[in-house]
Amino acid sequence: MKLIKSSFGNITTSSAGDHSIPVAARLPGATALPTATASPAMVVARMARLLDQQQVDSQGRWLVVDPVFMELS
Repeated sequence: MKLIKSSFGNITTSSAGDHSIPVAARLPGATALPTATASPAMVVARMARLLDQQQVDSQGRWLVVDPVFMELS
Protein backbone atom coordinates (compact mmCIF):
# COMPACT_ATOMS: atom_id res chain seq x y z
CA MET A 1 0.00 0.00 0.00
CA LYS A 2 1.25 3.45 -0.87
CA LEU A 3 -0.37 6.68 0.21
CA ILE A 4 -0.33 9.22 -2.63
CA LYS A 5 -1.68 12.72 -3.14
CA SER A 6 -4.66 11.53 -5.16
CA SER A 7 -5.76 9.57 -2.06
CA PHE A 8 -6.96 12.96 -0.81
CA GLY A 9 -9.80 14.23 -2.96
CA ASN A 10 -9.60 17.69 -1.43
CA ILE A 11 -6.08 18.42 -2.74
CA THR A 12 -6.53 20.01 -6.13
CA THR A 13 -3.03 21.36 -6.81
CA SER A 14 -1.03 19.81 -9.63
CA SER A 15 2.43 20.64 -8.29
CA ALA A 16 4.81 17.80 -7.35
CA GLY A 17 2.85 15.23 -9.31
CA ASP A 18 1.24 12.44 -7.30
CA HIS A 19 4.27 11.43 -5.26
CA SER A 20 4.20 14.27 -2.73
CA ILE A 21 1.47 15.03 -0.18
CA PRO A 22 1.58 18.67 0.92
CA VAL A 23 1.02 18.75 4.70
CA ALA A 24 0.21 21.81 6.81
CA ALA A 25 -1.24 22.36 10.25
CA ARG A 26 -4.97 22.99 10.42
CA LEU A 27 -5.46 26.47 11.75
CA PRO A 28 -7.72 27.08 14.76
CA GLY A 29 -11.22 28.03 13.69
CA ALA A 30 -10.89 26.48 10.22
CA THR A 31 -14.27 25.12 9.16
CA ALA A 32 -13.60 23.94 5.61
CA LEU A 33 -11.19 21.39 4.18
CA PRO A 34 -8.13 22.98 2.62
CA THR A 35 -7.74 22.52 -1.14
CA ALA A 36 -3.94 22.56 -1.29
CA THR A 37 -2.83 20.61 1.79
CA ALA A 38 -3.70 17.79 4.16
CA SER A 39 -3.39 18.05 7.93
CA PRO A 40 -1.28 15.53 9.87
CA ALA A 41 -4.48 14.12 11.39
CA MET A 42 -5.95 13.62 7.90
CA VAL A 43 -2.85 11.71 6.77
CA VAL A 44 -2.87 9.38 9.80
CA ALA A 45 -6.63 8.81 9.56
CA ARG A 46 -6.36 8.01 5.83
CA MET A 47 -3.57 5.50 6.45
CA ALA A 48 -5.67 3.81 9.14
CA ARG A 49 -8.72 3.62 6.87
CA LEU A 50 -6.73 2.14 3.98
CA LEU A 51 -5.27 -0.51 6.28
CA ASP A 52 -8.75 -1.26 7.66
CA GLN A 53 -10.12 -1.70 4.14
CA GLN A 54 -7.36 -4.22 3.42
CA GLN A 55 -8.33 -6.21 6.54
CA VAL A 56 -4.97 -5.51 8.24
CA ASP A 57 -5.20 -6.38 11.93
CA SER A 58 -5.23 -3.23 14.05
CA GLN A 59 -3.26 -4.96 16.82
CA GLY A 60 0.46 -4.28 16.55
CA ARG A 61 0.27 -1.45 14.02
CA TRP A 62 3.12 1.04 14.25
CA LEU A 63 3.52 4.53 12.86
CA VAL A 64 6.90 6.20 12.60
CA VAL A 65 6.92 9.85 11.61
CA ASP A 66 9.51 12.53 11.11
CA PRO A 67 9.82 15.04 14.00
CA VAL A 68 8.83 17.85 11.61
CA PHE A 69 5.53 16.03 10.97
CA MET A 70 4.89 15.99 14.73
CA GLU A 71 5.52 19.74 14.95
CA LEU A 72 2.69 20.33 12.49
CA SER A 73 0.06 18.49 14.52
